[in-house]
Amino acid sequence: MIINFFQKAWLLLKIKKNWKKPQKASIIIYDHPFAFYLTKYFEKTDYQIYYNRLEDNSELNCFLIIQCLINFDLKLKTYKKRFFSYVNPKIAITMNDNNPAFFKLKEEYPKLITIAVQKAWKYDTEFDIIYHRHKNKQKNLGYECDYLFCYNKFIAKKFAQFIKTKKIFTIGSFLSNSKKLNIEKKNYVIFISQWRNFKNSTIYHKNLTFGDWQRNEKNFLKKLFLFIKENSLNLKVLGKTSHSSGKEKKFYDEIFGDNYEFIYQSENRENYKILDDAKLTISLDSSLAYENLARGNKTIFFSIRNDEEQNFDMIRFCWPEHKAEIGPNWTNSLTEAEFKRLFSIMNLSQTEWQEIINNNFRDTLIYDFNNSKFVNLLKEIN
Repeated sequence: MIINFFQKAWLLLKIKKNWKKPQKASIIIYDHPFAFYLTKYFEKTDYQIYYNRLEDNSELNCFLIIQCLINFDLKLKTYKKRFFSYVNPKIAITMNDNNPAFFKLKEEYPKLITIAVQKAWKYDTEFDIIYHRHKNKQKNLGYECDYLFCYNKFIAKKFAQFIKTKKIFTIGSFLSNSKKLNIEKKNYVIFISQWRNFKNSTIYHKNLTFGDWQRNEKNFLKKLFLFIKENSLNLKVLGKTSHSSGKEKKFYDEIFGDNYEFIYQSENRENYKILDDAKLTISLDSSLAYENLARGNKTIFFSIRNDEEQNFDMIRFCWPEHKAEIGPNWTNSLTEAEFKRLFSIMNLSQTEWQEIINNNFRDTLIYDFNNSKFVNLLKEIN
């Protein structure tokens, strides 16, 4: 408890301070992570960023803090209300589609136009807002959003069950759409890490722990190592974490030894270019892998978290769409034959590979380069 207090105190000292009164703007970008994907569509004077969380790269408006202190009302709700009052926006946009507070904004600001953008692939687990649709059956949560941009029609149906909207657009990944596709390939295959710095006993979903979630993955990685070594493939691992990257690399070092290259996570890392350059991308159920597949890159999935002993059906391949357990570029098996079958995709021509995508993912994966639907909507409502 004492350590936690000092951590927060240190964060408050370190965090960027803004002593100026928030300026009026037509747009509020709600929550700062991934805000840079949105700011490219606006002039600097058109928007203000509302920092919804305290992190290393957040900003604290001290002008508002002082006002709250003078009025003896230092609550986050009051701070936010004052921020919105000064900015007086016409539109609020977020890429934090897991934040319930954003979907309650219209209760207080009925005339505000709200736009939410799905940031990552959805799964039916408690930490994902999609899970709130179960609560909505017992009680109307009152979630509203004028316009919602999501990956595909399957997840759009889930959002529609608990969020009242004017229109839902299916555009694929907003992040991936922002990056031009590079078709030149280099001589490596890449595995997308989903490692987390959690204890095995940490609850992942209902009675399932993080240890359960990761159990089959360790077995997969050992078999991947043997396959990579036997076939003399050049393997890279795309790191997941930034604060625990040392531990993450150690985890993979213990499996792959010196037979791979670890690509550390960083703010400026060009994920899409790294994946575009790969001959083949390997994943279990990473959002980035689905994005990569939508970009037309050769991507294979070992969907092996769900088995007879533990029910991880909520993160099955392509959830919430129902697909067979084994398909052209995915499997739920770790047999040597399945490794050979999926890795043989590297030898397919681009025409043959594109046929697989067209036949299996026409409704699942969308690539709307430069987010044209989003741009058109902004023109309509501005």
